[in-house]
Formats: sequence, structure tokens, C-alpha cells
Amino acid sequence: MSLLRNIIELEWYKTCCARFKPERRVDGKFGISKYGLQIKFHGYKDKDIELIIYGEMNYVGVYSRTNYGDLVCHGYHDSCWTESLERWFIDNEKVISSIRDWPRRCSAENGWCDIIQPSEYLLSEMRKARATKNETI
Repeated sequence: MSLLRNIIELEWYKTCCARFKPERRVDGKFGISKYGLQIKFHGYKDKDIELIIYGEMNYVGVYSRTNYGDLVCHGYHDSCWTESLERWFIDNEKVISSIRDWPRRCSAENGWCDIIQPSEYLLSEMRKARATKNETI
């Protein structure tokens, strides 16, 4: 799974970081990134798995949900987020069967993943997921 983790990491830096230009807010602080990666997987036993990589400032979060349940935070860190991503793949290697819609996705503009702009609702879900995971991040 390290190969897939490396591909996701490169895609994150290539697409999301390249698009992020920090904007100063009125209070003098920098704004948050507007883009994230979303990868959807087919899992065994009819599980749909959604993986979201999203960063605020220099912190990057690794989130997932199964069958559109609650969002879970697997890591939120400035430099170790890729380790959280690797752990997620190790923990889920027996569950993931394929990237969803793979043949169609390969011809799409972004290929195998989506570049997303999280809604306010998704951002609040991420904050909630981080708060419940805070002791281990």
C-alpha cells in the first residue's frame, strides 16, 4: 500500500497545494486551504469507503467514512499526515477491493480522485472528527 500512499501524497502536493494561495484575512491571519482530495473505494461486503485528505494552513488531515457514516479522523499533522495515511491503508487493506468507478475515472479530468472544495457542513464534520480524535493526534 506504500505505492498508493505515495501516489496520493504526490497528487495532494501537485493539485491541492499548487492551487492554494494563502489569503490574509481582515484579522491578519492566513485563510484556510480551499481544496482537498476525495478518493472513493469499493470495499468487500458491499462497503463503500470514502477517503478525504484536507489541509488547513500547514496541517493536513486524513479522514474516512464507511457507507456514508460518521467521518473519522485518522491523523491531523503538519509533517506526519502521510504516516496516518499509510496506517489507514494497512488497517483497511483487507477491506478495500478497488477504486470506485476505476475505468470511467481513468479518463476523467482528475483521473482516480476528485478535487473538492469542502462545504461548511463537511468542514464542521472534520472539526468534530478531530475533536473526538484529539488525544491521539
